[in-house]
Amino acid sequence: MSGGMSDDIKYEIEKEFDSLMGKLKDLEIFIEENIFELSGNVSRDLIDTLLDSFQDFIIRYDDFLSDVISIAGEVRGFSRIGANIIKRLENIKEMAIEASKELEDLRGIVKEQVTKNQAIEDIKRELMKRINQKITAVRQYVIDQVTSDLMTLARELEKIERYYEETG
Repeated sequence: MSGGMSDDIKYEIEKEFDSLMGKLKDLEIFIEENIFELSGNVSRDLIDTLLDSFQDFIIRYDDFLSDVISIAGEVRGFSRIGANIIKRLENIKEMAIEASKELEDLRGIVKEQVTKNQAIEDIKRELMKRINQKITAVRQYVIDQVTSDLMTLARELEKIERYYEETG
């Protein structure tokens, strides 16, 4: 195996993943500034704000996910570790979409009520709890775990590229 060729592979992979890390940093900042948990008596305006933020996040995250898959999608077929990471990345998008739908449901429930209805209050509380669980999971994964997962994906991709180099 040629050392120069392997160094080229490593350099190219690092360059592609540096671009992903920049997009990830933007996502982290967006989440920290715009995605928040619901508490107490929420207004429609607050829900609309969070819903808009979630929909914007989904678009940004989908763009990020597309870049990850275009760079490292082949890992899915060669590495169980890589396949699991890509699955986790895809699951976060699905969770964000579910939270967005639940926010739309909550928005429909929250309106100016003249009388309090306990059944509706219970539904609102349960819906807010589910939304908050998804918000927490999305925030924690994007802020705390994606960087590590991307580094692992880069290592797995490098292994595959070296294998091709050795056998090609």
